[in-house]
Amino acid sequence: MTGADARIAVVSTEMFGARDLLSALGWKPNLFSFLRFSFLIAVIMLGFVAVTVFVGEMIQIPPAILQVFLWGGWLFWLGYLLPRHQARDLAAGGDAYRRAFWRELCFGIGFNFAMMLRPVVVGIVEGGSVVGSPWILALGLLPSGLGLFAILDASRQLGVSCAFFVYEYARDTTSPVIDRGVYRWFRHPLFTGGICMSVGLGICVGTPVALELAAVNAAVLLPYLPVEDRRCSNAVGSRYARYREEVGGIVPRSRRVLPTSESVQAQNGSSQGERREDPAGEQRVHQMRAGQTRRQ
Repeated sequence: MTGADARIAVVSTEMFGARDLLSALGWKPNLFSFLRFSFLIAVIMLGFVAVTVFVGEMIQIPPAILQVFLWGGWLFWLGYLLPRHQARDLAAGGDAYRRAFWRELCFGIGFNFAMMLRPVVVGIVEGGSVVGSPWILALGLLPSGLGLFAILDASRQLGVSCAFFVYEYARDTTSPVIDRGVYRWFRHPLFTGGICMSVGLGICVGTPVALELAAVNAAVLLPYLPVEDRRCSNAVGSRYARYREEVGGIVPRSRRVLPTSESVQAQNGSSQGERREDPAGEQRVHQMRAGQTRRQ
């Protein structure tokens, strides 16, 4: 690998935290694998968008009602089916993450992205356009911009590997609780940011159906938060329970200032969060890579 190739590989796998994800899938952690992964998720997302729009047109169900049912099915998968399948995969041993990814994770995450796109896509299919009143466009771009900022910062802080549940399927590792950057204000900025972008794009289109679907997507935050909080509590443990008490769900709330005794504990790595040096995270990465080396 040349120096230029090495720099590109670092950008594509380290900046976005995708190296462990690609390794868990049995792919080389380089730019080609990262693009391959991104293309796969994009295809699944667009496929779900096309299928749901087609189904909605065929059965003539109101788009907002269909949106509610689709979100309900996804939340059932996230909160009930996924944890049970995860326990089964971990008990079976072997490449638990790889099995889970190809069976359901790639489809579940792609479906989630598709639901966020539905307001703008359905709105355009039914005659809307993003080229309309400049005031409406500006009104829609504001939440879209805020959502994009939350997604980018959350991706930088959390990493693609963690966002795609890699460490939850790794034996003898501890899933991190990130409490820096945007995670200092929101517990689930990736999902919340995606909803903000979805609402903003729906406003940009401005048709009644786009606004209805955007409203449904905004409302889904209410059932999503307890479902995801419960799943994270089961996956991470007591550290997440304390993080949940300190950081807001929908309404931003910064972590409280720790008393002196608790601050000392945090510096020793015993708080619910992880420091920027993240010694536990480094150990987790080394364990993940050692496991991949043994399997190879």
